[in-house]
Amino acid sequence: EELACMEQQEGDEDLDEFSDRRRVQGNRKLAIQSLSFVDLRDSDDDDVLAPPRQFGSLPTPPGIGGGVVPPPPPPMFGGAVVPPPPPPLFGAGGGSVPPPPPFLGAPPPPPVAPPPPPGAPPGPPPPPGAPPGPPPPPGVAPPPPPGSKSTATQKRKMRRVFFTKLQLSNRVATNSPASAGPMVPGGGQPTVWTKLKDEIHVKLDTEKFTTLFEEKQVEKKTRKVLDEVDGGSKKEPIQVLDHKRSQVVGIAIKKLPQHRHIKAAIVSMNNALLNKEGIETLLRILPTPEEKQQIESALKVNPGVPLCEPEQYLLALASIPELVSRLKLWDFKLSFETTELEIAESLMDMKEAVAELKRSKTFDWILAVVLSIANFLNSTKADGFNLDFLTRLHDIKDTVHKHSLLHHVACLVNEQFEESTDLHSELPHVHHSAKVDLESVTGHIKQLEEDANISWERLRAIAKHESSQELKLQMADFLADVVERIHVLKVIYRRVSNRFKKFLLYCGMSKEQASKAKIDELFKLLSDFSLEYRTAREKLIRQQMKRRMQERKGKRITTEIPSPEEVAKANSGDVFERRLGKPSNEDRRKTPPEDAQDDSSADLLSALAGSVIQTAGRPKPRRFKRRKNSNARKS
Repeated sequence: EELACMEQQEGDEDLDEFSDRRRVQGNRKLAIQSLSFVDLRDSDDDDVLAPPRQFGSLPTPPGIGGGVVPPPPPPMFGGAVVPPPPPPLFGAGGGSVPPPPPFLGAPPPPPVAPPPPPGAPPGPPPPPGAPPGPPPPPGVAPPPPPGSKSTATQKRKMRRVFFTKLQLSNRVATNSPASAGPMVPGGGQPTVWTKLKDEIHVKLDTEKFTTLFEEKQVEKKTRKVLDEVDGGSKKEPIQVLDHKRSQVVGIAIKKLPQHRHIKAAIVSMNNALLNKEGIETLLRILPTPEEKQQIESALKVNPGVPLCEPEQYLLALASIPELVSRLKLWDFKLSFETTELEIAESLMDMKEAVAELKRSKTFDWILAVVLSIANFLNSTKADGFNLDFLTRLHDIKDTVHKHSLLHHVACLVNEQFEESTDLHSELPHVHHSAKVDLESVTGHIKQLEEDANISWERLRAIAKHESSQELKLQMADFLADVVERIHVLKVIYRRVSNRFKKFLLYCGMSKEQASKAKIDELFKLLSDFSLEYRTAREKLIRQQMKRRMQERKGKRITTEIPSPEEVAKANSGDVFERRLGKPSNEDRRKTPPEDAQDDSSADLLSALAGSVIQTAGRPKPRRFKRRKNSNARKS
């Protein structure tokens, strides 16, 4: 007992040398291996969807799921308790003075009706004879009188499109003064719709879309693989394990170091002898205390008799102190960088996806064109629409050519904005972020933090049996670095998620909608739409190229066709003479004189005579007659 106490005290003293390294240092750079997140600033720590802070409330500590609650302040000298802070004064924060308490026996006063929320329908009209209401605020047009029709009403009925309209001017800015400009969601910060309204102007051919979208009255086999074991394996004299357990251990240890070297490899954590796959295999075949006792008893009964290979391996593993702690700590060390890189890549994809959508001009042009067409077809003046409307453009078709609304959007964007692209090639990180689940990223970070805390306890248990100071200090340095890297991951995660929330507000969503939105669903929606837009744009470009080729071919044909004067001149009286076999006037002019005819005829006769002489000596080709079928002849 005294020896065990001395060993424990020595281990505790050794651990005290690096126990302070678990504290997080705040000056670490925001970088994960080769991925840099230095563009994430302190301003990204602000959660735009968090409720406004009340008077006297404490800020929420950073971190996932909140931080550690600070301890209460120490009591004052003499045991006096610090009195609670006084309640806030009425009127300081915009509140009203509470009514006086009612007298005994008196009924409570009626509740005061709350003011109508912004955007709610007006109340009932005043009774006849009542004085008129207050004038409308400056800049707002008075409501139209009842019974009057709007001038924007179209005469012909159009095919309507159904989308969620965003009226940004009706929303109240919560965190900015009233004189800070147009009221937009998110506390007065600009949205993509205000940017489109100010910078991009779409020229819409109303007559064309009226004609196109006018409503018309229309009448596996599973395959089992069995592991076969050679029957000629060597059988040692002593076999303690049952056949099934011995077979499982024997198959597993074929890819592991021999039983003579396995102990040294685990104690020194030698990555050259054992990799992550081998560690996981060892964790599956760990010896139980009963198996260890049975093997030792068999050796005592049969001294000098060797054991089978599975029994020798399990006995070597059982002789290692804190075997499970060593293997799991080693496994955590090998898998940490891989897990960290996967989380960092997902966060990098989300950060870059938001940046790609904000700087994409083609995306802005598409939104502007879709909004102009939707407002024209519905005779409305909406400031924007929810992004899920983009996925329904392919299903809305005109009543003339049956082309989708997405086809007309691509046509307008190509005509009016020559620098536009197919949008799909501009959003590579959006396609990657469509496969990222933010909840799984949060779970991975929490799991890393839990594993790091458990690893400290495992290192403390191993240090009691480990005499090598170098290994203990090396693992302590690794775990201290892990704590700081996990802290960096949490900061990056918090700032990236806050940037995504700001992007949702930038797209015109309210805080309620933004709090329910999921990052993978939104990016998948935009990724699918970009693919549909690219397909529609490529089809449109092919049609335009085909049309140009046909136009060029038609021009080439028209240039080869003679004029009517030339046709009339060619079809003069000479045609009848040609039909009768007589030479025409032009042929007579072209005929050479009689002397030239005699010379040419003489030359022709001499050429014919020479050819006859050459062919006279050749043998005549033999011709075979085709015999008829004898059966047909008999019939």
